[in-house]
Amino acid sequence: MKAQDIAPACIAVAGVGLRAALSYFAWGPRLAERVELSTPLHSIFTIAEGFHLKKMGMSPYTGSAFHAPPLVLPLLSPFTDIGDLSSVLPFIAFDLASAYLIYMIAFTFCRLPKKSKTGMKRISSSGWSMYDIQTGQLKEPAPNEASPASGLPDLCAALYFLNPFAIASCVAGSLSGLEALFILLAIYGATVQKPMLAAFGAAGATYMSALPLVLCIPLMLLLARGLEDCPLEYQPESRVRFTR
Repeated sequence: MKAQDIAPACIAVAGVGLRAALSYFAWGPRLAERVELSTPLHSIFTIAEGFHLKKMGMSPYTGSAFHAPPLVLPLLSPFTDIGDLSSVLPFIAFDLASAYLIYMIAFTFCRLPKKSKTGMKRISSSGWSMYDIQTGQLKEPAPNEASPASGLPDLCAALYFLNPFAIASCVAGSLSGLEALFILLAIYGATVQKPMLAAFGAAGATYMSALPLVLCIPLMLLLARGLEDCPLEYQPESRVRFTR
């Protein structure tokens, strides 16, 4: 194992171990009763209610017990026993995937090119390139290879995956972890300039809740402009301009 892979592996093992330990010692039912961790809209208990109504031949939406989207019921109905260790496995997977996406978003940000002579930072995936007016040669800035070793991706992933609130919410069986996964997938897709991936994440997030709709405009701007830290400008004194 490479040296730079030790920290992410330790974060993953620690986060999974803490979640599994709390679930093993039957903290799940107690945490699931806390409304700050699991609301009626995101509680695993609502999935259990909908599953039992479906087994009785009734619609899960009979009454006001089940509020989750329809596709969530067949996905999580085998894991409705919140007191069992296996019931927390999909929620651990959601959080682990979210932490990985946070790591990759931070890693992509760290690989932004260093400042060029024009005082700007550009990322090659955004589709913009620089060329000198005199020579006509393209000037593609080299990515910053040293910055991923700065520890920022590890720190960002750890702040999420080892967050006590995120751990407790995961053990409580809250569906907010799945919603967060879709949101991060949309942000990651926009960061790496993959519109289909960003659209899939945004669709999944809005399927879970209407609140992620507010991210549509920022995602479109990120897809259109790319990941950058300053606006485009034309500086005549530098004799360098941007073309697309």
